[in-house]
Amino acid sequence: MFSELATEYREMAEQCFLLAAAAWHLEAKTAWLDLAQKWLQLALLADKYAAEQPGQKSRGRPSTLLN
Repeated sequence: MFSELATEYREMAEQCFLLAAAAWHLEAKTAWLDLAQKWLQLALLADKYAAEQPGQKSRGRPSTLLN
């Protein structure tokens, strides 16, 4: 369950990065990047909870955003 959430959160962060790249105004870029960072933090937290679940293997894909 948590590993699936982590994957979804990373996908949301990727969308925010794309929107930041497309934004023309610095304030908009900053807002999208801030939102992307929050999604990535949620993904890390979901990964942590997934690792703590007994009998659950992490099925989320490795993050290229955090490398």
